[in-house]
Amino acid sequence: MTVKKIVTIGELMRGIGPIFEEVADGNTPYILTRDSQPKAALIPYAEYERLQRLQSNELWREVDELLERMAQRNSHFSEDEVAADIEDAIREVRAESGI
Repeated sequence: MTVKKIVTIGELMRGIGPIFEEVADGNTPYILTRDSQPKAALIPYAEYERLQRLQSNELWREVDELLERMAQRNSHFSEDEVAADIEDAIREVRAESGI
């Protein structure tokens, strides 16, 4: 991806056609500003998809790490102890909800 460009909302509205072509065909990202503050980015769709995949992969990595930590913290409990705790929790919820 080439160097990003910065454009105000007003400039974007007046020149959307050429800006769109630069983003879509030239892989030029734009930073959109309002009151001189960056507020959004206009990026090629392929880059958007790449970021979505990265975000999804990061989420799964975090889930895997969480499951691993849970397994480590609970490794000293037997399956029978876990089953008993689950049954106790079910009975407690049913009693509280009147089921």
